[in-house]
Amino acid sequence: MITIWDIDEWGIDKTVEKILEIAWNGTDGVVLHTDLDVMDQGFTSGVTTPECGGLTPREVIKMIRAFVKQGVDAYVITECSPVHDQSNKAARVACRLAMDALGVRANPQGTGRV
Repeated sequence: MITIWDIDEWGIDKTVEKILEIAWNGTDGVVLHTDLDVMDQGFTSGVTTPECGGLTPREVIKMIRAFVKQGVDAYVITECSPVHDQSNKAARVACRLAMDALGVRANPQGTGRV
């Protein structure tokens, strides 16, 4: 398990390296699952369990882009709760994550933007 404290200590790049080593080692496929409540509540208030001190969207996007570039078989985004979503913050973040994942999937050698 990798905690937020590990990410703080290692930084995103080192964390991505460690996850790539673990998740892609000896597997037939990888499903990437992003639970929006991993992000700080300032960015995604529209989740059922907001987290103070979570990741930023930029950190999550960087991770997703690296994982999709490595090759994932499926991508899932969860924990967007319209009932709790002030100004559609969580929905916007979820759309951005999906767009970046699709962009990298469509053009892994390019910028990854749709």
